[in-house]
Amino acid sequence: MTSDLFPDCRQDSPRLAWMMRNGIKAWPNEFSSGQWIAICVDWIASGVSQDCAIENVAELAGIPLWHEEDYMKEHK
Repeated sequence: MTSDLFPDCRQDSPRLAWMMRNGIKAWPNEFSSGQWIAICVDWIASGVSQDCAIENVAELAGIPLWHEEDYMKEHK
């Protein structure tokens, strides 16, 4: 993914790549100020920040977080 701000950036962040790989999307909750919603296939979760909502939906869906995947690979 490239952006106008960093046009030479050719690689997604580890977190964004993990979200895309697992089909996780997040956005602000327009009905509840200060809350975020995240979805993953059949799961939906909310949180007080984007990170919280993403972590909550990953936990519900049983998906290891992006930094946990690397740790698990290193310690097999």
